[in-house]
Amino acid sequence: KKLTVFCDQIIPSKNNRTLCNQIMGRYPVEPKAVGKGWKKEAKPRPKKFIRWHSDRFKRVGPSWRMPRGIDSRIRRRWHGTRKMPNIGYRTARRDRFRRKADGKYKFLVKTPGDLKMLLMYNDCYVAEFANTLSAKKRPRSLRLANRLGVRV
Repeated sequence: KKLTVFCDQIIPSKNNRTLCNQIMGRYPVEPKAVGKGWKKEAKPRPKKFIRWHSDRFKRVGPSWRMPRGIDSRIRRRWHGTRKMPNIGYRTARRDRFRRKADGKYKFLVKTPGDLKMLLMYNDCYVAEFANTLSAKKRPRSLRLANRLGVRV
């Protein structure tokens, strides 16, 4: 096998990129629980960004599209025109995908056995039953979640 050296460790080249990213810290190895007073960072703009001219014409939908015209006032960010989305409006990485209410991540449970995965991380995750979980298995899953101490 070909060996490559990353981060002062020798790693087999089969899964180089994934292993190196885990070692170098690009992926969080374990999710961290947040404290009681946790709040998602408030952003200066809670409104949605709507497409230019979507209020003027029915044929133009409201979902955002980047204006690309050479004389576009929006693209040139003139004063008094509507705002364009940029990276500054992005949610902080520690808060991304967390629920606003309690700061925990949602985990989609498709089978009752999936609840066992949350046993170690019930301080960081909240179970959410998938639509495909049958009515017959739901009460059983709920009892299992209560036994394991996983919040649903």
